[in-house]
Amino acid sequence: MTDFIMVAPLWERLSLYKHIDDRVGAMMKSGLLDEVRWLKSEGYPSSLNALNTVGYRELFEHLDGKTILEEAVDLIKMNSRRFAKRQMTWFRRDERVHWIPVRSEVDIEKMAEKVLDIS
Repeated sequence: MTDFIMVAPLWERLSLYKHIDDRVGAMMKSGLLDEVRWLKSEGYPSSLNALNTVGYRELFEHLDGKTILEEAVDLIKMNSRRFAKRQMTWFRRDERVHWIPVRSEVDIEKMAEKVLDIS
Protein backbone atom coordinates (compact mmCIF):
# COMPACT_ATOMS: atom_id res chain seq x y z
CA MET A 1 0.00 0.00 0.00
CA THR A 2 1.29 3.45 -0.86
CA ASP A 3 0.85 6.58 1.20
CA PHE A 4 0.59 8.79 -1.84
CA ILE A 5 -0.84 8.91 -5.32
CA MET A 6 0.76 10.35 -8.40
CA VAL A 7 -1.39 12.36 -10.77
CA ALA A 8 -0.51 14.28 -13.88
CA PRO A 9 -2.47 16.48 -16.25
CA LEU A 10 -2.87 15.01 -19.70
CA TRP A 11 -3.14 18.05 -21.95
CA GLU A 12 -4.43 17.95 -25.50
CA ARG A 13 -1.43 18.83 -27.63
CA LEU A 14 -2.77 22.15 -28.98
CA SER A 15 -3.90 23.24 -25.51
CA LEU A 16 -0.49 22.36 -24.09
CA TYR A 17 1.28 24.33 -26.82
CA LYS A 18 -0.93 27.36 -26.21
CA HIS A 19 -0.29 27.09 -22.46
CA ILE A 20 3.48 26.94 -23.08
CA ASP A 21 3.38 29.88 -25.50
CA ASP A 22 1.34 31.95 -23.03
CA ARG A 23 3.72 31.07 -20.20
CA VAL A 24 6.78 32.07 -22.23
CA GLY A 25 5.08 35.37 -23.08
CA ALA A 26 4.34 35.98 -19.41
CA MET A 27 7.94 35.19 -18.46
CA MET A 28 9.23 37.67 -21.02
CA LYS A 29 6.83 40.35 -19.78
CA SER A 30 7.92 39.64 -16.22
CA GLY A 31 11.54 40.46 -17.04
CA LEU A 32 13.29 37.26 -18.06
CA LEU A 33 15.42 39.11 -20.60
CA ASP A 34 16.42 41.69 -17.96
CA GLU A 35 17.35 38.87 -15.58
CA VAL A 36 19.57 37.21 -18.19
CA ARG A 37 21.09 40.57 -19.12
CA TRP A 38 21.92 41.15 -15.42
CA LEU A 39 23.41 37.66 -15.01
CA LYS A 40 25.60 38.25 -18.05
CA SER A 41 26.70 41.68 -16.76
CA GLU A 42 27.66 40.10 -13.43
CA GLY A 43 29.93 37.66 -15.24
CA TYR A 44 27.88 34.49 -14.93
CA PRO A 45 28.79 32.26 -17.87
CA SER A 46 26.04 30.63 -19.91
CA SER A 47 27.94 27.35 -19.47
CA LEU A 48 26.77 27.04 -15.84
CA ASN A 49 24.36 24.10 -15.53
CA ALA A 50 21.69 26.29 -13.96
CA LEU A 51 21.89 28.73 -16.86
CA ASN A 52 22.16 26.14 -19.61
CA THR A 53 18.42 25.53 -19.46
CA VAL A 54 15.44 26.41 -21.62
CA GLY A 55 14.93 30.14 -21.58
CA TYR A 56 18.31 31.15 -20.28
CA ARG A 57 20.25 29.40 -23.04
CA GLU A 58 18.28 31.06 -25.85
CA LEU A 59 18.47 34.52 -24.30
CA PHE A 60 22.22 34.26 -23.67
CA GLU A 61 22.57 33.43 -27.38
CA HIS A 62 20.47 36.48 -28.21
CA LEU A 63 22.62 38.72 -26.02
CA ASP A 64 25.71 37.24 -27.70
CA GLY A 65 24.30 38.43 -31.04
CA LYS A 66 23.58 34.95 -32.41
CA THR A 67 19.82 35.49 -32.78
CA ILE A 68 17.34 38.32 -32.81
CA LEU A 69 14.96 38.52 -29.85
CA GLU A 70 11.96 37.21 -31.80
CA GLU A 71 13.94 34.12 -32.83
CA ALA A 72 15.11 33.57 -29.27
CA VAL A 73 11.55 33.69 -27.94
CA ASP A 74 10.39 31.28 -30.68
CA LEU A 75 13.23 28.93 -29.72
CA ILE A 76 12.22 29.10 -26.06
CA LYS A 77 8.69 28.08 -27.02
CA MET A 78 9.89 25.27 -29.29
CA ASN A 79 12.40 23.94 -26.76
CA SER A 80 9.79 24.13 -23.99
CA ARG A 81 7.45 22.01 -26.10
CA ARG A 82 10.23 19.48 -26.69
CA PHE A 83 10.98 19.38 -22.96
CA ALA A 84 7.30 18.84 -22.16
CA LYS A 85 7.21 15.94 -24.63
CA ARG A 86 10.25 14.33 -22.97
CA GLN A 87 8.60 14.73 -19.57
CA MET A 88 5.41 13.10 -20.82
CA THR A 89 7.38 10.20 -22.32
CA TRP A 90 9.25 9.72 -19.05
CA PHE A 91 6.18 9.75 -16.83
CA ARG A 92 4.11 7.53 -19.14
CA ARG A 93 6.46 4.69 -18.29
CA ASP A 94 5.45 4.91 -14.63
CA GLU A 95 2.33 2.85 -14.08
CA ARG A 96 1.68 4.58 -10.75
CA VAL A 97 0.78 7.84 -12.50
CA HIS A 98 -2.92 8.55 -12.89
CA TRP A 99 -3.43 10.71 -15.98
CA ILE A 100 -6.30 13.17 -15.88
CA PRO A 101 -7.32 14.76 -19.19
CA VAL A 102 -7.39 18.56 -19.14
CA ARG A 103 -8.12 21.14 -21.82
CA SER A 104 -7.80 24.41 -19.91
CA GLU A 105 -6.85 26.04 -16.65
CA VAL A 106 -10.44 25.51 -15.49
CA ASP A 107 -9.94 21.77 -15.92
CA ILE A 108 -6.87 21.95 -13.70
CA GLU A 109 -9.06 23.31 -10.90
CA LYS A 110 -11.48 20.41 -11.41
CA MET A 111 -8.54 18.02 -11.29
CA ALA A 112 -8.49 18.19 -7.49
CA GLU A 113 -11.96 16.68 -7.36
CA LYS A 114 -10.84 13.79 -9.56
CA VAL A 115 -7.76 13.24 -7.39
CA LEU A 116 -10.01 12.77 -4.37
CA ASP A 117 -11.99 10.16 -6.32
CA ILE A 118 -8.79 8.21 -7.05
CA SER A 119 -7.66 8.05 -3.44
